[in-house]
Amino acid sequence: MSVDYASVRAKMAQYDRDGLTTGKTNDQLNAFIDDALLSVPVSALGPRATLATAYYALNLMGGATGASSGGGAIKREKSGDIEIEYAVSAKASSSGNWYLDQYQAMLGSRRRNSPRVLGAGSSA
Repeated sequence: MSVDYASVRAKMAQYDRDGLTTGKTNDQLNAFIDDALLSVPVSALGPRATLATAYYALNLMGGATGASSGGGAIKREKSGDIEIEYAVSAKASSSGNWYLDQYQAMLGSRRRNSPRVLGAGSSA
């Protein structure tokens, strides 16, 4: 089973909470999808593979951006006469890594704990 890149890009745009896909070309998005597909167990996820791939690609994009890319806010702290100003990355300013959490939740829902057979092969 394989995923349709256009469908993955559509899901990425739909679930992009941090503006990671804004201004990116299809080729740039496809590169992240290619990287995500190296880790996403597409055949095991079935119809949910498209969304899982989108979440993982967005997770990879979030790791590739930071304060140096202009994706963050400026934070100022002042104590007395001293004022410090620094950049906070967009990833750090969001609540954790939401994309990775969603991806892992999808993987976790497909896993099941199989019962162990104890004492198999032993004779009494």
